Amino acid sequence: MAQLPTVEDLCRRPEDTVLHLWTGLGYYARARNLHRCAKRVCDAHDGVFPQDLEGLEALPGIGRSTAGAILSLAMDTRAPILDGNVKRVLARYHGVADGQGSVPSVTHSGRMLSTTPLALGSRTTRRR
Repeated sequence: MAQLPTVEDLCRRPEDTVLHLWTGLGYYARARNLHRCAKRVCDAHDGVFPQDLEGLEALPGIGRSTAGAILSLAMDTRAPILDGNVKRVLARYHGVADGQGSVPSVTHSGRMLSTTPLALGSRTTRRR
C-alpha cells in the first residue's frame, strides 16, 4: 500500500513490479487481477471505480460478493454481500438440499437483507 497508494499508481506499474511487491502473500492470481482491475479503472473509467454492482462486477477479479463489499464498505451504499457463509445460512433456511445457495430464492433473500431497514434500536458499525 505504501508503494502503490492509489489506483493510478498501481495501473502505471508493470505487472512484474506488482508481482514482486506481492511476494510472500501467495495466490498471485489476485495480484494479476488487482493490476488488471486498476488498468481498466484508469483506462475505461478515468480512475474512478464504478458506483454500481454491474459496473464493479465487470472489472477483472471482482465478483458478486466483492462488488457488494466495495459498495457497502467503501461507498457507504446498501448492497448485499453474499459470501459463502451467508449463502449457506440462506440455503438452509430455504431448504436447498445441496447447500450451495445457487437457487434464486437464496440470492433474492440476500438482496432483501441489504434493502431491509434496520430495526429501531439496532446497532450498526456504519459511519455516517
